[in-house]
Amino acid sequence: MPCPIHERATDDILGDESFQRKTGYVQQQDLHLPTATVRETLEFSALLRQPSRYSKQEKLAYVDEVINMLDMQSYRDAVVGIPGEGLNVEQRKRLTIGVELVARPALLLFLDEPTSGLDSQTSWSIVNLLTKLSKSGQAVLCTIHQPSAILFKRFDRLLLLAKGKHRPISLVCIH
Repeated sequence: MPCPIHERATDDILGDESFQRKTGYVQQQDLHLPTATVRETLEFSALLRQPSRYSKQEKLAYVDEVINMLDMQSYRDAVVGIPGEGLNVEQRKRLTIGVELVARPALLLFLDEPTSGLDSQTSWSIVNLLTKLSKSGQAVLCTIHQPSAILFKRFDRLLLLAKGKHRPISLVCIH
């Protein structure tokens, strides 16, 4: 027999679209086609992933909005390249975030360790970007391992997760 509480909660969250369609997932690794430009990468994601109710022109116009929102105007026509050549680490991370944003996640943008492998200045810049997205109305949830004290203070809400007494604490940060 179905559980009415589960069905109601599921319907409230999912509605008539799937949860995956309403969320963006930014992977920890920045994997992109090295021969594409930043704009081409974002346009490809937008055209394939935005709902069909948007016209092609609306989808491409939204790519420009995301480029501006993420402050990528100066390198929007740059070739992505391979790590060590082409875009730098921060630019790659912004592109990875942009690929999910151009899909128009209606519910949530989830980032898996967006500061892993980044130096402190780049981590600070990425957290600034997440704060900017949050203040513009985008719901943001991310996991961060071993943040600096300064980064730790930047988040609105924290959920500390630990398994056992001697394991490091992981953070789920909600903007």
